[in-house]
Amino acid sequence: MSFERLPRSVCPRVYDIHLIPDLVSFTFEGTVGIQLDVTESVDHFLLNAAELTVTSCTYQSNDSKKSCVPTFSVDEEAETLLVKFESEMEPESGVLTIGFSGILNDQMRGFYRSKYTLNGEDRYAAVTQFESTDARRAFPCWDEPAHKSRFNITITAPSDRVVISNMPAIDTKEEGKSKTVKFDTTPIMSTYLVAFVIGEFDYVEKKTSDDRINVRVYVPVGKQDQGNFALEMASRTLPFYEKWFGIPYPLPKADLIAIPDFASGAMENWGLVTYRETALLVDEKSSSASTKQWVALVVAHELAHQWFGNLVTMEWWTHLWLNEGFASWMEYLATDVCYPEWQMWKQFVFQDMGSALALDALKSSHPIEVPVSNPSEIDEIFDDISYAKGSTVIRMLYSFLGEPAFKAGLHDYLVKHQYSNAYTEDLWDALGNASKKPVKEMMDTWTKQMGYPVITVTLLAPGKLKLVQNRFLASGVAEGDDAKPLWFVPVSIASDTSNDIHLMKERSIEVECPTSSWIKLNAEQTGFYRVRYASNELRTQLADAIASNKVTSVCDRLGVQNDAMALARAGIIPTVEALELIKAFRTETDFNVWKDLTSNLSSLLSLLRGTGNNSANIDAFGRSLYSIIAEQVGWESKASENALVPQLRSLVLRELGRYGDENTIKKANELFALYLEDESKLPADLRACVYGIVMQHGDESTYESMMSIFRRTDFQEEKERCARSLGAAADPALLQKTLEFALSPEIRAQDSVFVFCSVARNWRGKEIAWNFLTENWDKFQEMYRGGYLLNYLVKAVVSQFSSDTRSNEIQSFFEEKKYSSRALSQALETIKTNSSWMNRDAQNIMAWFAGN
Repeated sequence: MSFERLPRSVCPRVYDIHLIPDLVSFTFEGTVGIQLDVTESVDHFLLNAAELTVTSCTYQSNDSKKSCVPTFSVDEEAETLLVKFESEMEPESGVLTIGFSGILNDQMRGFYRSKYTLNGEDRYAAVTQFESTDARRAFPCWDEPAHKSRFNITITAPSDRVVISNMPAIDTKEEGKSKTVKFDTTPIMSTYLVAFVIGEFDYVEKKTSDDRINVRVYVPVGKQDQGNFALEMASRTLPFYEKWFGIPYPLPKADLIAIPDFASGAMENWGLVTYRETALLVDEKSSSASTKQWVALVVAHELAHQWFGNLVTMEWWTHLWLNEGFASWMEYLATDVCYPEWQMWKQFVFQDMGSALALDALKSSHPIEVPVSNPSEIDEIFDDISYAKGSTVIRMLYSFLGEPAFKAGLHDYLVKHQYSNAYTEDLWDALGNASKKPVKEMMDTWTKQMGYPVITVTLLAPGKLKLVQNRFLASGVAEGDDAKPLWFVPVSIASDTSNDIHLMKERSIEVECPTSSWIKLNAEQTGFYRVRYASNELRTQLADAIASNKVTSVCDRLGVQNDAMALARAGIIPTVEALELIKAFRTETDFNVWKDLTSNLSSLLSLLRGTGNNSANIDAFGRSLYSIIAEQVGWESKASENALVPQLRSLVLRELGRYGDENTIKKANELFALYLEDESKLPADLRACVYGIVMQHGDESTYESMMSIFRRTDFQEEKERCARSLGAAADPALLQKTLEFALSPEIRAQDSVFVFCSVARNWRGKEIAWNFLTENWDKFQEMYRGGYLLNYLVKAVVSQFSSDTRSNEIQSFFEEKKYSSRALSQALETIKTNSSWMNRDAQNIMAWFAGN
């Protein structure tokens, strides 16, 4: 069905919404009065409504004071409500009043129900998730981001429930067992940012440093302590953003609330930010260091949206990255200021930049600015291109412009477009005017075309380099039409004596360089490109410098091995060349480098193990690689260690266990046995590591012990740790049991996908997971209703394979099921690159492991 955006002939100005949810029958009734302007002659209004029963409709003109009862009809497929008048009306203002009812669904979108347990009793909250096009499931509206309005919200709910919305309550009236809560008028904003929650919660609160904004964190009843970390982060972040943007936070309050059933990580509703529990709650005894970082980042991300997304909103979903890319960049900026000991920008290179480089190397990727012609396509662009690539190119631009010009341009952009909508070009204009640099010329090459370059560097003579840019693909250097794109690249060259920048717009340039003992392109990994050192002299010098600890930048060391493994996977260099480079990292001590190296190595080894290769030599190499750093960090924490060592310890000990180190396995079993008797015996930072090791090398009794921990805890982070560890089992029967558990009522729908993926990513479990997915496809479709979680699941399962035969089988299955998505296309492309990699290099790789 063709799609057209709603006409601009009618402009809503103020919504007066009254909703009455029934938490027993899971239904709701409502009315909405919409003050609107008719800007041209029309005989009908067209707005959005979905899964609603419209019961009445009246219109009253402000000019004539006359009311009429138009006819109306709902198009379920188009999700529209047509309001038809007997005759054409001239431009005027009026109020459209609609009565309706709906269902509190269990799909985690629109106005839905969320299950929780209190005092041993199952109960339900009513909550909202409207981004991107689900406000229409709660009330009829012009449900597009450019149709901004004000909102007056009134909720009638049980008197013993907490009722909150975007703005503070201004009136509450009790009547029997019910109460009606009226909220203050919102600022002008888009429908997808409206929110309301009805349930049972406690909260912690504090004012920001200037005593102006009241910040609250709503938590499950009796768990106020778990909200303190997020409260501290939020109350520090809001003033930081106010100062950085140069614009005050425009609301009197900022609420953050943990929702038991929540599909994504969080949602930036203006003044009422909703989170899944694991993205907001921190228990000082049971939360790991990585969870604290995750909570800090998500809190900072959503609060950045209060300016980027809420105050200034993209005009249409094509420009989604303006919201998500900037918030993803700002989250690191704010968290780094609040917790500098976490070294967040180093983690950014692995987390965001690494994810973006991997996805954008596929032909089935998409530009940052991707035309969205139908709302059904929106979910597919909430991915690592909009978020991670978006934030990475912003980081590159920030580095290129410098902070003063960047901040000035950003401030001008926000001021000019506040309470309105913007296009990507509006941002480039503001930054270009502030910096006097060719921002649009540069950034169009990064946002309007997909992909990125690999820069091949050749030493022409001492002190002189030749640089050539070509599009990088996971399948190799691009050819034909794929090879045509060029990028405006700020190329930085680091050495032991200097750091220089050259602007590269052409296919090939020659530049001067220091005549030093080593050089490294893309200093600090600020540029979104890969580097290939074509000259053997350059490669050898750089590897020697890394091995002798002369390359002091963590980001540079991380980038060198990341590029090498990507080039190997693409067939541009032999994989054994990349593995030889990895040997130079045996004495590495930084968590970020080890995290990235481990991820790259695991991807390779999973494919090798899954194609019948002998694992003994692989395991021996793994134990040798991780033994030095594992001995340094040990099992016990030390008072003098830096803030990232707890995560490093968990990582390297888990890898030693994965590679079969007997002492590590023995110690993990000892700690697990102690933990079963006394929870204080196993620090939170070691639990994921220990759980994974004991499950990999355990049996049915280990599995049951893990399930007992899962069932006795009411802390969601601990539940997730236990559930995900089940996928590490070696016994096929236990992996099958885990998949069945993932579809059981014991696992929330939002979490089951990650349990399932833990099996699929275990090389022993990928066949089992694929078979289970095909056998239960209808259940998964019903559970996720075509949302992004289903796409995530499909991609995670399918991309583990490396056989052209299996690729054809998978493609046939989904064609029969009439399922297609960008995620599936990317997974099928990944199978082909995996297959090419193994066919090309597997034999040489295994021979290398035999000798190392």
